[in-house]
Amino acid sequence: MHSRLHVRSPSLHVRCTPASPLREGDLAQIVVSGQHPTASAMEVSVIMWILGGAAALTEIMWGRNLFRPDVEAKMAQQSRYPDPRRKLAVAALLTLLALTACTTDNGPTATQAGQTLKNHVLQLLAERDASNVRVIDPGGRDLPCGDGKARRTFSATGMDVSKGSSQYVLRTAMLGALERVGHYKIVGQPRTTEAVRVADASSKTILTIDSPENGVYSISGETECLRAA
Repeated sequence: MHSRLHVRSPSLHVRCTPASPLREGDLAQIVVSGQHPTASAMEVSVIMWILGGAAALTEIMWGRNLFRPDVEAKMAQQSRYPDPRRKLAVAALLTLLALTACTTDNGPTATQAGQTLKNHVLQLLAERDASNVRVIDPGGRDLPCGDGKARRTFSATGMDVSKGSSQYVLRTAMLGALERVGHYKIVGQPRTTEAVRVADASSKTILTIDSPENGVYSISGETECLRAA
């Protein structure tokens, strides 16, 4: 005759206070009848503790107006309808920038362009290692050209190192050296037997490059009609 063995599994009773932190010896107040806390019970305890901390943080944010529907609605309304004073400030700034753009520099004066002209002529002769340089027209004075404007002139000559170089060779050599002097471009259709006219739009200067005879450089220049100063 066999006796029956009745086994009653221990019941698990869980009692949590999520807002309170865990304390040693009080593992989320989990009580297991006849058993030590199991791994699953410990997981439940930790999850409930995290939820309790999140609830407490939400309450703090609510109290400091960091998470309130009325505050969010007000911020959304402000972004949708900007302050009129801000619009006026932006409009004033744009107007000021437009006025500044309208009063920008109109380029060099006749005096300034005349000095640039002189520098370019002498530099071009120096690029060709010209000797016995002579200033033919020193310029230095305004030549009226109407509407309150004026132009300046300057010209000089020099000797080539090889006094037997042809006129064509000297003109071509000066054209090749121009890129080291300024941003000059040829005006019209140049001919090998005539002087070449070049202009620099940025400096408002015009040069006439020539060689009246073998071995002689000749450069004459003028400015555009510019503001007299």
